[in-house]
Amino acid sequence: MSAPPVPQQEATEYVVTTVEPLPIVDISVTLGAWLLRRPDEVRLNKRIIAITTNHITVMQVITAIASAFSAATQLDYNATAVGVYSIGSLVIMIPVLIVVSASLSVDLLFLTIQTFEFWFLTFLNIVGYVCSVMMFADDRMLMSTMSVFYLSLALLIDANVYSRQWLVWSFVPASATFGAGLTALILHYVPRLAPAKIRIGPRTTMDALDLAIHCFMTISMFFVVKLYRSRQLIFPIRSPIQTIQCETYYPSCHLVPSGVVTSFHIQQSTNSKRDATMALKRLAMNKKDQPGPIDTNNTLVPFKRLSRIQWWLNPIGFTGLLCSVLPFHLYMGSVNAAKTPSTAEALVATIGLLATLIFFTIYVIQAPLVLLRRLFRCLDALFVSFQFLLVTVGVCDAVLWDRRVLFVLTPFLWCSWIMILDALTPLTKRRLGYQRWFTWIVLLALLAYPVLLVYWIFYSDAKLQNRIFFRTVLFGTTVQMEAYSLLVSRVWTVWIWMGRFLWRELFRPANAFKLLKYRVEYAVAARIRSRVIRSVRPREQ
Repeated sequence: MSAPPVPQQEATEYVVTTVEPLPIVDISVTLGAWLLRRPDEVRLNKRIIAITTNHITVMQVITAIASAFSAATQLDYNATAVGVYSIGSLVIMIPVLIVVSASLSVDLLFLTIQTFEFWFLTFLNIVGYVCSVMMFADDRMLMSTMSVFYLSLALLIDANVYSRQWLVWSFVPASATFGAGLTALILHYVPRLAPAKIRIGPRTTMDALDLAIHCFMTISMFFVVKLYRSRQLIFPIRSPIQTIQCETYYPSCHLVPSGVVTSFHIQQSTNSKRDATMALKRLAMNKKDQPGPIDTNNTLVPFKRLSRIQWWLNPIGFTGLLCSVLPFHLYMGSVNAAKTPSTAEALVATIGLLATLIFFTIYVIQAPLVLLRRLFRCLDALFVSFQFLLVTVGVCDAVLWDRRVLFVLTPFLWCSWIMILDALTPLTKRRLGYQRWFTWIVLLALLAYPVLLVYWIFYSDAKLQNRIFFRTVLFGTTVQMEAYSLLVSRVWTVWIWMGRFLWRELFRPANAFKLLKYRVEYAVAARIRSRVIRSVRPREQ
């Protein structure tokens, strides 16, 4: 009789790979030719690309002039001059917007519009535009129309293969104009702003200006990061091959044992010189952005010291969820939401808070340091944490920091726990007894949390405090910042992101990252104007 097989020790080192093979894109097919239903016509694609690449400098000058007109539109008190500036900025930018739009790469455009970031920022762009139209209500709406189309093109930065240098250069004057306009809005220095109120409850309204500021500040934060990452295009390095990195499209990635590498991972790991001169581009992982092998045992606290926690860790998590989230949801939906919680309710909430804190801390100290540091530098994680923190502090201030604070602090910990899951390897999750269905329950509770907050604050007559953070007179206008105006926009932002987390958890593989991103790139010849155009050829039928 043969001896029973000896069980192999489970791998402790993991590497980051894509869930699916990276796509191959054809950068020679332009949006203009595709809209004309002639995508395979070589001459038409050549003409569109040549018009764009041969007029980059002209478009940069026009964009700088339009930016100056936009700044004057927002700051000039002369109504006639403002009308001229606004019309002028739109008229001179129309040809630039048409040319750049026509030269967009169709394949990269389709990849971009599949991303959450594109639609989230597009939604903020539209909301900010509507608020601007409500406040301006005159010729300045034309300037706002030009700005919303320019920002839409900026969101399609990955598809701007032939005009990306113009886009990056145009960010310099546009950022100055955008920053000056945003500062003027915050200080209420923009003349002739129409008072625009948005009703958010039976007895509560918010200023459209506050909503516009929130939208534009969020967009500017993401744009600054993209501009910084594309800084090499301002002063390009002289090299026969140049790599262009995608700023909006990120593939879905996960962790696999270091010894398991499939054939398509090897095939897509490099960009060859021959690939740089062809129109078909295979996207590849950015090696500088990709970490080496990730050691599961390289954590804040070794697992050997916590080997017995898996027997009581899950009961602590279940207790924390039941004693915190469930009572809070029942309390906010009750008719007596204005009363202070009783001693028993506060005791249950305290147990839930402490249990959740212990549960969350164990997960943090078991996360590999490499992934933990990357998560702390992730823009999406920082953005969601900051927005959720603002909501938490705003609600605590509204309840005057009484016992109800115990109910409000726990959802922030659960949101942080959801994000920490990205920093755990599959082996760590098995060691901790992680159950995926538990994540679904937590995300459903977090998805309902913002909705119940809106009902509790604005519809249940909870008698909360709407604090005025400051009130002053600037340039003859009374400027004040209210807690509710800051709170409501952040609440719906949190709701959108919790929906995104739930969607990814339901429809992506179990070990796929929800927040961590790894950049991809493709190689092009340094002289993209000539080398790529000569390589344009009809697609194979």
